Amino acid sequence: MAITEAPGLLHLSEADVAAADVSPAAMTAAVEAAFRDAARGEAMTRPALSIPAHGPAHGPAHGPAVGSASFRAKGGVLVAEGFGAVKWYGYFPSNAAQGLAEFRPLILLNEARTGFPVALIGGDRITEMRTAAITAVGAKYLAAPGTDTAGFIGCGAQARANLLALLPLFPLRRVLLHGRRPETEAAFAAFARAQGLEAVLERDPGMVLGGAGIIVTTVPRLSPRTGFLDAAAVAPGAFVSMVDSGVSWNKAGLGGFALLVSDDVAQSTGHTEPGDASVGYQAGLAEIVGGAMPARAPGDRAALIFSGTGLADVAAAVAVYRAALRQGLGRRLAL
Repeated sequence: MAITEAPGLLHLSEADVAAADVSPAAMTAAVEAAFRDAARGEAMTRPALSIPAHGPAHGPAHGPAVGSASFRAKGGVLVAEGFGAVKWYGYFPSNAAQGLAEFRPLILLNEARTGFPVALIGGDRITEMRTAAITAVGAKYLAAPGTDTAGFIGCGAQARANLLALLPLFPLRRVLLHGRRPETEAAFAAFARAQGLEAVLERDPGMVLGGAGIIVTTVPRLSPRTGFLDAAAVAPGAFVSMVDSGVSWNKAGLGGFALLVSDDVAQSTGHTEPGDASVGYQAGLAEIVGGAMPARAPGDRAALIFSGTGLADVAAAVAVYRAALRQGLGRRLAL
């Protein structure tokens, strides 16, 4: 069969991504499959590219600083699926002080027969969903199957997405939550209750760590309070997803975790920023999904420390693209 070029570039706006309505369970399955393919050598990624947005005269002369602006790219290739993609965005943390998003990503999706681009996709919702899916994949392999209580340190959009991703996998009945702002705490508690769960606000974050079998931390990098969580307070046998790359955790106490895992070890060890956890990892998530589970005794605590792998961005973009094609979403742009 002759190879023909796609009829223009399909543009999928954030509204189109929402309308595609890829379920949290489907997104988790897509991301899990990408990790499994990576373990077999059938999916590839590379550490993120980060380019300072300002020269030495306008920023730090040596290494990144908290709040420094940069342009970044993450990507990967899914051989069996037949796609490659890159997510490109400017990361400007100072935007938050002006009520603006810190980044606004776009994803360029290419098919892998000719390498030609097929879609340009808004990346905000995809980033949120793929991040939650990474947590769900980690929890599937590292958390106790019967876990009924999840804890959340940080109560924003990522907390909501992570909760939705966990619900299909665990018999959750209760969430413990702790946030910095009363309004976000109240909103997340209401969201959890709308899912049929009991929501308990804890003023002491240690009560969240000690009372939950799955814990998700999503504290912003520029939060006025960082490094305040202690691994020793985590319940024995619990699984922690550090979506915030460890910003909220006391680095000196991370030895309290018997198992430290990254979603992308090469990226985690080569692209840390101020505040990130910098540790020796026992495994990458692809290895664990592929069957290379490190030894772990009953009661051992496990933590997944995020790097935000581009592999998950590609898997999520492909899932959205296929759903959009089925539903006739988006509009064609001429190349």
